[in-house]
Amino acid sequence: MRKTLALILAVMLVFGLCAVNASAADAVTITPDATVGGETITLTATGVDDEFTYFTGYGTSYALWFDHDGTFCFDKDVTLSYQGQVKAELTAGEVYKIADGYTEVYVALDDGTNLMILDKDDPGNFGPYPADTPLTEFPGTVSAGAPAAEEPAEEEPTEEPAEEQPAEEEPAEEQPAEEEPAEEQPAASEDAVVYVTISVAGEIVAPSVPVLVSDLNADGGFDVDEVLKCAHDQLYPGGAEAGYASSVGDWGLGMDMLWGDTSYAFSYYVNNTMAWGLSDPVQAGGSVYAYVYTDKEFYSDIYAYFDQTDAVTEDGTLTLTLFAGSFDENWDVVFAPCAGAIITCNGTATEYVTDENGQVTVTFDENGSYLISAVGADEYTILVPAICKVTVDKAAAPAEEPAPTEATIPDIDPGHAEGVTTYTVQEGDTIRSIAKAFYGTIFKWRWIYEANYESMTGTDMIYVGQVLQIP
Repeated sequence: MRKTLALILAVMLVFGLCAVNASAADAVTITPDATVGGETITLTATGVDDEFTYFTGYGTSYALWFDHDGTFCFDKDVTLSYQGQVKAELTAGEVYKIADGYTEVYVALDDGTNLMILDKDDPGNFGPYPADTPLTEFPGTVSAGAPAAEEPAEEEPTEEPAEEQPAEEEPAEEQPAEEEPAEEQPAASEDAVVYVTISVAGEIVAPSVPVLVSDLNADGGFDVDEVLKCAHDQLYPGGAEAGYASSVGDWGLGMDMLWGDTSYAFSYYVNNTMAWGLSDPVQAGGSVYAYVYTDKEFYSDIYAYFDQTDAVTEDGTLTLTLFAGSFDENWDVVFAPCAGAIITCNGTATEYVTDENGQVTVTFDENGSYLISAVGADEYTILVPAICKVTVDKAAAPAEEPAPTEATIPDIDPGHAEGVTTYTVQEGDTIRSIAKAFYGTIFKWRWIYEANYESMTGTDMIYVGQVLQIP
């Protein structure tokens, strides 16, 4: 479960081990909502300068960016590590200076995430990540800060405990704010639709399928892990228990099995952007593409995508642009038009090839549903199969069009399309409960979703009084 950090501004403490000029508002106390050795730790720091970043690269969940002369201390003994190696043993209450080598290190929390300490002047491998997000946007709470007038009290050590009482009481006063995430959970944790694509060694097994995702860890949002668990529950024979697995290791939450494959040769993207970890957030209506590499030795598969995932053509022609990824000098994934790729239609190679701008115009002779993808021009170019689900609806076509194939929309039973009834949504209904009532299982909710797609606007959006088509 992803943990949040509660950030509470406190009055400046006396740091006897290092000379730092800072105002009372410069001291920030960070209390992770996680434990180390079974105990919650508190970090007090200066020089954070209202900047931080949040990501899950290399198993890191929270990274605090310090000015070069910033300081920090913990209220309990902790171990600083880097890439799995112990770098320093810190003593409780002792103040350490970021400029003295304590940078690009982390504290391993019990939940498998890490609290990273970074120097903005020397961030090491984390240079590509911007430290420009204000603390007020951090998932947690921030107090209004201690008044500057209390700074003189720092010169009277014997008086500090009594004079610090207002600041020490701030955490209790902030309790309602700290509980805000829990209060927001009911709205944020409502089931929502996310579009999931899965391919295994170049074979598309789930082409942008709408998956109803639940907030399984009750943290008020959705992440990649939850999306893939729900996708396997609804699409894979035997469900997530048979086809998907994840666990927390030295580098955080990792994938152990995807679509029944246990090779660990996996990767995944969110909205065509490379994800850093399974804890990356996913928004309702967003997309997740997870795949098993074809090349399990050198991992040379190239992620690719079309500029359209779903398209409708009324004249039988469609122009697409294919993009393929590569790494820049900072090892960030960048995309550019992909030339020379061979277009496939429903799994069969065609004569269509992308031009130097990555574009291709495909012509369809008959109405119907088609799954367009692309493969590399030669055996040395392995593309992760991009997808575009195409509906051809020519005006002059016969009134009865062929039903979508299972390759385009899996698990749709053609038999249910023959007879359609309606249902008026009642108080307390969900799309899952309606599916349970009509079909005897919640997992056939997508039959209802597909039949009412336009009125649901991409998410599980039903309302009392809404009339649904029940295929």
